[in-house]
Amino acid sequence: MRAVTWVGLFFLCATVLCAFVLNLALTDLLAVVRVNNSPILGEQFTLSTLLAVALAGGAGAYLAFVDKRSRRFVEESIVELDKVNWPSAEETKASTIVVIITSFLAAAILGVFDSVFSWLTNHNLFLY
Repeated sequence: MRAVTWVGLFFLCATVLCAFVLNLALTDLLAVVRVNNSPILGEQFTLSTLLAVALAGGAGAYLAFVDKRSRRFVEESIVELDKVNWPSAEETKASTIVVIITSFLAAAILGVFDSVFSWLTNHNLFLY
């Protein structure tokens, strides 16, 4: 039952995200083709918002309820995520510190090399 809840939540979030992106794209598209993006249910709910919600809702409903392959893929992905051995908070902190220190060391080494080669090229020490 837990996987079914997560599957529904996944498709709902994906639909909302898709509607948001489609709204932005349709707003620009309607401006390019010079169609009035008139408000329907107030300033924030315009023609592009209605079209985006309809398209995203239709796609989300199709993928969640009609296309069994996409639903099965999401269900199996959630089951696999339950099997993952996630690191503890202490392991995550330690790994983060190692990554930050390594990044600073690599940046310092590359900075020194860059400064040296910059100085060499500015003083014409690389002559053919």
